[in-house]
Amino acid sequence: MFEFFTDALWSPYVAGAGIGILSCLAFLLSDRPLGCSTAFVKARGMIGKVINPDRISRMEYYREIIPQVDWPFMIIPGIIIGAFISSFLSGRFHLSWVPGIWGAEFGMTR
Repeated sequence: MFEFFTDALWSPYVAGAGIGILSCLAFLLSDRPLGCSTAFVKARGMIGKVINPDRISRMEYYREIIPQVDWPFMIIPGIIIGAFISSFLSGRFHLSWVPGIWGAEFGMTR
């Protein structure tokens, strides 16, 4: 039943339906959309708090969007972990210093 998890490529229709279901669940359970763009700004705010906390506390944006680790922020590690699990299960996981498309154009040396 779960053989499709080991497929190298998924149907875009199945992946799109999965994202749609997750988005509906996010709205239903938390009344917030599913996304990670704000999480990147929160990460920048948390780094800024370490480097220059006075400046971050004066920024109007960070008064409304508080730089903290919360469930929308945890989407970023979830994306990374999910991508690793997916590539591992499909048997396509490998590390490379030079992406294949770059190497085909410019060579595989650094």
